[in-house]
Amino acid sequence: ETAGIEGHTPHVAFFCAFLYRIRWGTMNIKQYYKKFATVYLNLSIFSLVLSILSLILSTQILHVNHVWEVTIILMAYSCISFIFFHVYKKRFSSLPDDFPKSETSPLTEENVLLRFMPAPTLRILLFNPKGKYVGEVKDMNMSWYKWMIPNSLMMFFPQKYELIDTNGQMLATFNTYGFLASHFSVYNKEGRLIAYYKEDWKKSLFRYNGTIHSRDHSIRMKIDSVSGFLYSFFIYSAADQKLASYQKGYMPLEWGERFKEMNIPVITFMDKADEDDKLCIYALCSKLLNYNNN
Repeated sequence: ETAGIEGHTPHVAFFCAFLYRIRWGTMNIKQYYKKFATVYLNLSIFSLVLSILSLILSTQILHVNHVWEVTIILMAYSCISFIFFHVYKKRFSSLPDDFPKSETSPLTEENVLLRFMPAPTLRILLFNPKGKYVGEVKDMNMSWYKWMIPNSLMMFFPQKYELIDTNGQMLATFNTYGFLASHFSVYNKEGRLIAYYKEDWKKSLFRYNGTIHSRDHSIRMKIDSVSGFLYSFFIYSAADQKLASYQKGYMPLEWGERFKEMNIPVITFMDKADEDDKLCIYALCSKLLNYNNN
C-alpha cells in the first residue's frame, strides 16, 4: 500500500526519508495509518505548490514552451497523493482510540503481522494481532544516498539489518552477503553468531531452497521450495518439526477490524520454536523480503 510514495524523485525521497526517521516506540496500528495520512497530505500539498511554482516560473519568467508536461505530472501526483490521504484517513478514523497497553517483544508474540515502510532496502514494522507495535526490522546503515540508488543495483550490495523491540533495544543483527544477498548470518544482541544460511543454487532457479546452520555447522532448519511469490510457506527444523508459518491473504475477522489492507504477511510461531529459532526466522524473512516493498 506504500506504492503511492515509492520512487526516486527528490521531493518524494525527502518525505520517505522523513517517514523512515520516525521513532515508533509505543505506537499502534491506528497511529501507523495516521502517520501515512499525514505524509500523503504533505506530499499532495507539496506537489501542488511545486506545479504552481513551475507554471509561474516557466511562463512568466523563463518563457519556456511545453511547460504543461511537468505541471500536469506534478498535479496528477498531487491528486493521487490526496486520494491516498483520504484512504488512510478513513482507516485510522474507523479504529478506536483505546489499545491494550502491555510490554511485548517480537520474541514473545505467537502471531506477528508485517507492515512495510518506505526504505531504500528494507524496513518492516511488526505488530501483534491487537494492533500494538512490538518492534521492527530495519537497515542499520541508512545513508541518504541509498534513496537515490535503484534496487537493481542495491541488491548486489551486502546489507546489515537489526531487529529491535519497542524501546529501540537491539535484539539481533542479520548480515546478508554473497551474490544477490543469497546468504546471511544471524548474531544475537551480544554479537555472538547464532546461525547462518546457505542457498542451494542447484535447486533455487525458481524457488528458494537452502539450509540454516547452527554455529557448530549442524543443520538447524530446512528451507524447501519456497515460492518467489511468498504467499505461504512453512519452516521446519532439521528433525522435521514445524517451527513457524508465513502466509498472506487470510487473517481472522477480529484482526481485520484493526488491519484494513489485504495480503498482510503474518508470521506464526509454533511452541517448539525457541528464541534463537525466532531470530533465525526473522532473518530468513528479511532475506526473502529484501527490496520486496521498499
